[in-house]
Amino acid sequence: MLGAESYRRRGCALVILGLFLVAFTGWFIIKEANRPTAPGALGSAVGDTVSPAPWLAFLGFFLFFGVVSIASGAWEMGHGRPNPKLRAIVLALFAVFMAVAGIASFFR
Repeated sequence: MLGAESYRRRGCALVILGLFLVAFTGWFIIKEANRPTAPGALGSAVGDTVSPAPWLAFLGFFLFFGVVSIASGAWEMGHGRPNPKLRAIVLALFAVFMAVAGIASFFR
């Protein structure tokens, strides 16, 4: 069993990791959203209009993971123990995300 101080250090690391993920993923999503989409435009995507959707969903999942890391780390820093409800919510949402991705790839 980890002590409260160990959980607080882990919480600080989770907050730092979460801030990095949110900043980097947010920057990348904004950069991609502002990219020209006209056919033949410099820097436009190659392929159909549906091709960026899975990548943006993947980046959205990383953004979500960063926000949850910040929330979980802040909880651990403040209380010295993990939040079991937050862990259950994250695992449930991850399972839903994977199920939707599997169904979407099946019907593709």
